[in-house]
Amino acid sequence: TTNGGATWQHLGLDQTVTIGRIVVDPKTPSNVFVAATGNMFSRNVDRGVYRSQDGGATWTKVLFVSDIAGAVDLAIDPVDPRRVFAATWERIRSVSQRTYGGAGSGLWRSTDGGTTWTRLAGGLPAASTLPGRIGVAVSASSPSTVYTVHYRTDSSLDGVFRSTDGGTTWTRQTATNLTGIIGAQGFWSGRIFAHPTNAQEIWVDGVGLGRSTNGGASFASVAGLHADHHAQW
Repeated sequence: TTNGGATWQHLGLDQTVTIGRIVVDPKTPSNVFVAATGNMFSRNVDRGVYRSQDGGATWTKVLFVSDIAGAVDLAIDPVDPRRVFAATWERIRSVSQRTYGGAGSGLWRSTDGGTTWTRLAGGLPAASTLPGRIGVAVSASSPSTVYTVHYRTDSSLDGVFRSTDGGTTWTRQTATNLTGIIGAQGFWSGRIFAHPTNAQEIWVDGVGLGRSTNGGASFASVAGLHADHHAQW
């Protein structure tokens, strides 16, 4: 929409089936990134991160992991939008089985506006641990501070991690009380949010709503609208 939501134009990407997140370059709004999670019930190659440099008129797939590992979350540096983070998630489901994690789940970073990507390590769970869903957030007030929440394949909390060097190295936070607040539903919520003016304040969605004011060291429960939280503004 270019008129505040009064009318809408279809921009394609139909074969991606499901989309986890959309982020817009804050300095060049014609640059748009889409996290395509893919078809839940079958393998498809239309998963991954897509980029448009013309406001959605055309799209290029810039990150692809596998036909069962799509992209579920994105975060962009508001000061240097060339730095983009993407979370991929290995997910597929059938009538008798569901897979919500695997080696294709990981956190990626681009420093050239999405042209090339590097899978991040430096203290994050290794691919060999078969991680589940991942959420990522950049602190707008201090963009070198980045948070990520990792879940296991059973959707229980693996940990909250913080980087203060733009994603190169990570430290696991103690995240006291968080497991009891959010429950084991990483596949259903799976997101983390950073306060726009306070780099120490982060929020994690779940059955309950968890808030930390000390960079993830501890969390308190905040009353939400109801059980199961999925997004915040």
